[in-house]
Parts: sequence; C-alpha cells; structure tokens
Amino acid sequence: MRVIDMTKKLLISLLLVGSFSNIFGQDLHFSQFYSSPLTLNPANTGEMNKDIRASFIRREQWSSIASSFITNALSTDFSFTGGILSQDKLAFGVVLYDDNMGEGIIKSQSALFSTAYHRAIDRHHLHDLSLGLQVGMMRKNIDGDFQFESQFNDWRFDNGIESGENLDALNDNNFSLHIGVLWKYTIKPKKLRYYLGVSGFQVTAPSEGFLSSTDNSLSPRLTIHTGVDYKITEKFILSPKFLFMTQSNARDINLGAMVSYDFSENFRLMGGAWTRLSDANIMMVGTRLYKNYEVKFSYDATSSSLVDVQGIQNTANDGRVAAWEISFIFIGNIFKSNPENYTIPCGIF
Repeated sequence: MRVIDMTKKLLISLLLVGSFSNIFGQDLHFSQFYSSPLTLNPANTGEMNKDIRASFIRREQWSSIASSFITNALSTDFSFTGGILSQDKLAFGVVLYDDNMGEGIIKSQSALFSTAYHRAIDRHHLHDLSLGLQVGMMRKNIDGDFQFESQFNDWRFDNGIESGENLDALNDNNFSLHIGVLWKYTIKPKKLRYYLGVSGFQVTAPSEGFLSSTDNSLSPRLTIHTGVDYKITEKFILSPKFLFMTQSNARDINLGAMVSYDFSENFRLMGGAWTRLSDANIMMVGTRLYKNYEVKFSYDATSSSLVDVQGIQNTANDGRVAAWEISFIFIGNIFKSNPENYTIPCGIF
C-alpha cells in the first residue's frame, strides 16, 4: 500500500480489523438474488422454459470509503427434456465468480460445474421437485504490499523495518460443494405459483487460513428462499420474494416484492423494493425486451451503523456508503422449446 491518504487507509483498516473474521467467514451474496439463479440455489440450474440461459451480475459497494468491494458472477445453463420419466428435465451449467475486496488486496475466484434434475411429482404438473448439485474449485489469494504497526518509526512508515509477520501462504485453493432443492406448486395454472428453495453452500467447510498459526474454515451457508408469482391481469404480475441466509454468526434476511407490467409483447417494465434487515433498503428498476433479454439495476441505501462513515471528511464521491448492482439475463432456444407448462416468468427463470 502507498501512504497517500492516511485517514482513508486508517478507516479501511479499522473496518477490516473489526470484521476480519466475517470477511473470511462469509460467502458471496447479491441484493438481486433473483437475477443470479445459479448462485442462489444449484436446483435453479435449467429452471426455465427454454433451452439456454446466460446471466451476468456485478456488485460494487463501499466505493466512498477509499476503495470498492467488487463482485462479478457469470453463469450459463442448458436444459434438456427427457429423464426417468418423459416429462422430466436434466440440466447442466457453469458458474464463474470473481470477488475483489479492498483495492483487490483479497481476491476470490471460483469455477463450478452445476447440474440439476427436474421432476413433475404429479401428472398435472402442479407439483414439481428439483434437485441440484455444484462442484468446483475456489481460489483465494492476498495481493498487496502490507504495512504493519511495527514498521512505523516516530509516526513515519519505514519500509526497511521488518514487520515480523509470517504470511507463508498467500494463495489458497479449496474444493467447493453446494447442494440444493426446489419445490414449485402451481396453485392456478397460468395465474398463480408458489415456490420454496433450500440450498447449502460450502458444505465441506473448506479451510482457508492464510496465517501459519491459524486454521480458518469457511462455514457452510444455509439459504432459504421463497416467493409467489401472481399474474393479476394479462399485463400485470406481482412477485413477493423472501430470502434468509445464515453462515457462521452472520444472518441475512431480505424481503420485498417486484412488479412487472407488459406494455407490449416485446417490452416489459419492472420495479421492486426490498429491505435487508438492519443493513440496507434496496430499490430496483429493470426491463425485458423481446422475451429474451433482461436488464436490472438496483441501489442499496445503507441503514446500518456503517452509515456513520458518511460524516467523515475526505470520503470519495458524495461520501455515501452504499452499493449498486447491474444484472443481465439472456434466455432462448438452441434445440426445441420445452413445453411451457407454466408461463408466468419469475425473473426469467
């Protein structure tokens, strides 16, 4: 690190030290969880009425506190009709993500293979059950010229002073295993559907310690998500959604709703509002074009105690502690259309 703005660097250091165990103990997550289906639940792999889906989401947060925390996720999945029963579906996909914390000092990358099996429980397709699995590798590394307290001499940093710290493993590679289940219940065909999903991430609790004296494990993350898609009229759709996640001592509860209105067959306007309890209020706007392309933008207005940072002078931009996300989804056919047993879309998936 360069000594440019000591106020900002000190602030970042305090934040990182105060939440160091949380940074290494939490998995990635998005405010637009509904726009990144494969990072929400492996059982969402192939959960669509088309053959192929590609999605990308980018999250940037805390840019006003000296540096941004940036997360990107890219996924592609394919769906094939046919399985043990003729109307079952088998799906495959790939998930890639990159997470950079604090000017890229702490980096995480992951590559995952995803698969799911979708089965209709009854012959009328009112109940559907999906089972999903993701396997792959996760890589974490530290990349930075660190400064330690022991290297300061009379309030001046001296690079010639040994820090006495032993960072013997700046790169760490681990196996990742994620599992999930999704149940859907069509209450009124083409009108009303309920869904409930449960997924477990990092179920093997991989060790990711960087210091020789510690053995820090990434705790499994339990995710529960549920919602309703209600087609009120031919043009207007209401979609309440709820998300609960827990990992180590962290809890994340996110609830709100999205509304969609079809101005024409090829143009839909979407908007929504959520709250992540004790953390942020979230607003979202988006659109769908030609039934194949979808883009959404969301903004997180921080409501936690971190908002106090806004009063500190010399923060970047307007001094607001917030986050934003942008997501893109494409969905289409390569082979032939799967039977559209249920036509109410849920964020395309």
